[in-house]
Amino acid sequence: MQQPDAFNPLRVSRETVRQIALGVDRYQIMRSRWGRSVADAKRKPRSAGVVTTRPLERVELDHFLCDVHLVCHRTGVPLGRPWLTLAVDHYSGMVVGYHLSFAPPSAASVLACLRHAILPK
Repeated sequence: MQQPDAFNPLRVSRETVRQIALGVDRYQIMRSRWGRSVADAKRKPRSAGVVTTRPLERVELDHFLCDVHLVCHRTGVPLGRPWLTLAVDHYSGMVVGYHLSFAPPSAASVLACLRHAILPK
């Protein structure tokens, strides 16, 4: 490794400076520039979020485009990427219902997911 001296300073690439800058906490930068109150108002969460005290008090639904390409096992024809609709209990984090389909998210996929969540398993 090269050692700096008075006549030959270390040269740092632009990429090294960028990587160092990316590692600095944005909250600390804002706090040093404009003060704690401005940094808190801009960067800190406003509330603790939703608090649930029992299972099934709140169920959240979300849609995901799966990172898998399905292929027909008989013909070898690519079928595409399926959409997964999940119903997740906020309190426990357990999946209470799901729906897998090639159709994009819609009211029908939400209803199918809710039906799976409500009916006995």
